[in-house]
Amino acid sequence: MSYYVAPHQPERLFSRKSKNERDARYIAAQELACLVNDKSLRLKMPNGFSTRQLVEIQEETLMPKNKEEIFTAVETLAKLSDSKQKAQNLYKQSLEVHKNMDLLFEERLLPESDFNEIKKSLKIIRDYAVALSSYKEALPEAAKARKYLEEILELPE
Repeated sequence: MSYYVAPHQPERLFSRKSKNERDARYIAAQELACLVNDKSLRLKMPNGFSTRQLVEIQEETLMPKNKEEIFTAVETLAKLSDSKQKAQNLYKQSLEVHKNMDLLFEERLLPESDFNEIKKSLKIIRDYAVALSSYKEALPEAAKARKYLEEILELPE
């Protein structure tokens, strides 16, 4: 991907995908000419315009220095979202099957079918406990990530 700006209009970025730089410049220059002709872009070029006048910008220049920290913060919040969703989904199931755990503490004899049901219930409860624990462990790190992104985006807390 190639990125270009007109020297007289640096805030307008033209991104072009092409196999070679010459074609990409040409396509970006055509887009610029269309915008000028449509009067969508007020740009005066008294001596005309050449594709050589377009300034190429490297993709790395467009990325901030803290790109990795931003990606990590977003990834941390995505993990928190996933663990919260999983915990929420398992919460309802664990409430329903929690009563089966009480059967273990009753004095009466249980049939084999109850034991099978208890084992299934314990598996759901275990999965819920793991998901909830994962969510609680992710919270402090996610709070830092949230604060970091809010500072960058200048959002009020």
